[in-house]
Amino acid sequence: MIKKLSVIIWFLLLLFHLTGCSVVSSKYTIGERIQEDVSEQFDGVWDFDDSICYVKYLKNGELRLAGIEWKEKNFKLEEMTVILTKCGERNFINFRDPEILGENDSDYLFGCYCSITENLLTVWAPKINAFEEAINSEKIKGKITKGKHSTTIHIKEPQESLCDFIKNNDISKLFDLENPAIYKRIKKSGIKK
Repeated sequence: MIKKLSVIIWFLLLLFHLTGCSVVSSKYTIGERIQEDVSEQFDGVWDFDDSICYVKYLKNGELRLAGIEWKEKNFKLEEMTVILTKCGERNFINFRDPEILGENDSDYLFGCYCSITENLLTVWAPKINAFEEAINSEKIKGKITKGKHSTTIHIKEPQESLCDFIKNNDISKLFDLENPAIYKRIKKSGIKK
């Protein structure tokens, strides 16, 4: 399912600790876009598992990520926009990528995040089995696709309903809080708007 991944996709996917390429996606972002300027929290150069990513806050909850990949004897710039949202007291990162879900899929992959310190960010991946169980018990609408070594969950719930579902459930049952991805900012950005 997953082809050779770009630096940016690898940087984001590491937060999910994907096993067997299983993913949870949603037709809509989780919650409402963050409106305040969070550039101080995100702008800079970030490291995770020896992957380096440059991050710049744009506006309306959008971050632009960039990384450099060595490809065919040249450096190639890879870029992606992610959307930061809030659902209740929780913050979420949402992104789309055709390399993961397929060219014709417009779903968002998502994770729950929290700043630990000024230069440390923790992100938790959704638990596949929790969202699969929620769809099977009709707590939320969605589609489950099982492959030989993977499961893909496509949540079809409207944005507000999905946020209500998350707010009304124990976050530790929905997200893998025991295995966080920790991102470390190694340099604040000097890039001006």
